[in-house]
Amino acid sequence: MPASRLARTIFPAHGELRWLMASFFPAYDELRGVRRARSVGSVKTMANPAKVLSFLTLVIGGGAGFGLLTLTRRAWDTCNVQINDVGNGVTLLFVGLPVAMVVNMVLFNVVFRISQRGKAGGKFFKPLLAALIAIAIADLALFSWAGTPAWLPSPLCPANVPPWWPTSLPT
Repeated sequence: MPASRLARTIFPAHGELRWLMASFFPAYDELRGVRRARSVGSVKTMANPAKVLSFLTLVIGGGAGFGLLTLTRRAWDTCNVQINDVGNGVTLLFVGLPVAMVVNMVLFNVVFRISQRGKAGGKFFKPLLAALIAIAIADLALFSWAGTPAWLPSPLCPANVPPWWPTSLPT
């Protein structure tokens, strides 16, 4: 093997070295003062948007579901509402929790995706705000239906609305 070919094998050409340095060290071009659009190829600079949406769906939808169940449990305990003879905790755990979490997760995902596609929708903040508002409205409706059951009158609370519930919020 000639010496020049061996040298090119061991020491790449200046263009290849520049590409190699720029691909491994993104600040290399900025240090040299070169301004150009970088193609990242297979290198991902941010998290996958689908994974971020799945994470937000789980955290926000699940958190709202647990919040709704906590609110319902407090209202049932205050007004002494008994669903079945099993007890309120078991009923909420095996019936209320799955329903609340599925409703909140599906609602968050659908509203977030639809509001991203609209003309007035943004990339992240506006769809997130729209999804949070939709979940708040849906949880208020679910609490009005399940948290204050009209079919089980309570002697402690008028219309099964606990005394700590704000009068400005409808049930």
